[in-house]
Amino acid sequence: DSNINVTGSGKDLTVGVVGGGAQVLSLTSAGTGVNAIDINATAGGLDVDVEGATVITTVGAQTFDSSGQTTIMSQGNASDIRMITEHTAGLAFHIDADADAGSEVKIDAGILDLNALGAASLDGATISIDGTDDSNINVTGSGKALAIGVAGGGAQVLSLTSAGTGTNAIDINATAGGLDADIEGTTVFTTTGAQTFDCGGKTTILSQGSASDISIVTE
Repeated sequence: DSNINVTGSGKDLTVGVVGGGAQVLSLTSAGTGVNAIDINATAGGLDVDVEGATVITTVGAQTFDSSGQTTIMSQGNASDIRMITEHTAGLAFHIDADADAGSEVKIDAGILDLNALGAASLDGATISIDGTDDSNINVTGSGKALAIGVAGGGAQVLSLTSAGTGTNAIDINATAGGLDADIEGTTVFTTTGAQTFDCGGKTTILSQGSASDISIVTE
C-alpha cells in the first residue's frame, strides 16, 4: 500500500495536466471490489467543475446515496435534463417516495406531457384533476369504451356538476347512437325552469310490474 499525503492544515494537493490540447488525466484501478476507486471527503464536500460534456459509462448497478437534499440542476435557457432507460421488459424506471403517507412528489411545469405506449394507471386514496381552461377525457380507439364509476358500494355518489349558466350547462350527446340508462332504485328529476323533451321518433314511457304506475302531477 502507498500514499501521497499533504499533512499541513489548510494546505492543498494539486494533480493536473496543464499543457492543453488532447491531454487526459487518468485515474485507473484494477481492483475488483465495489470501492476499486474510492473518493472520500471526510469533513467537507465534493466540487466537480466541467466545461464540456460529461459521460459516465458503467456496466453494473449504480447507487447514489445521500442523507441530505440532492439537487440536479441544468442551467441556461437552452439546457434540459433527460433520464433515459432502454430496459425492454418489466420495471424500467422507478421513483420511490412512499416512506410515509405524508411524503410528496411534486412536479412543476409550464407544459406537462405524459405518453405511454401501453396501459397507464393512476391510483391514490384521493385523486383530484383540476384545469382552468377547456379540458377533455377522450377514448379515440374505434369500438373502445370509457367507464366512469364508483364501485365500492354503500352510500356512494357519482356526481356530474356544472356551474354553467347556459341551457346546455350539462350536455350529453350520443352523436351516432342512443342513450341507455338502467336504474335499480327510484329516479327523481327536480328542476326549477321549463323543461322540453323533444324526440323525432316514437316515444314510449313504460312502467312494468303489477304494482307499478305512472303519475304526472302539476301543482
